[in-house]
Amino acid sequence: MQKELRKFWNKENYKLSCSETMLYAGNEFYHLGLDEKAFKMMSGFSGGMFEGETCGVVTGGVAVLSLLFTVDNKENSPKLKPAIVEFKQRFKTELKSQDCTPLKVMYEEEGTGCGNLIYAGGKILEEVITKHLKA
Repeated sequence: MQKELRKFWNKENYKLSCSETMLYAGNEFYHLGLDEKAFKMMSGFSGGMFEGETCGVVTGGVAVLSLLFTVDNKENSPKLKPAIVEFKQRFKTELKSQDCTPLKVMYEEEGTGCGNLIYAGGKILEEVITKHLKA
């Protein structure tokens, strides 16, 4: 999924936020079949929902997990909760927060923005998905 994350985070070709990048990359890598209208749902999660709260890498990752592990609703999706909880816990443990504001202080760089954070979060997401697809 790293190739897809790098593709969609490329600001010369795409003008996507972290949450949008995660969904675009997840869609391409996991063949989710989303259309352009579906991608719009992630715009409101940009910049920690515009107030520096939950990071878009987390919300975008949760969206990908929801698409992969929801059977028809949350009650009939036994893999959904464990996958989301593991993703969020690992993200917070490995990257030291789930909130946009402190993460930007730690990871945002001139010229690449939060690219390294997106790639790290994407790696965690891919590992969680692989584990729970096998379960």
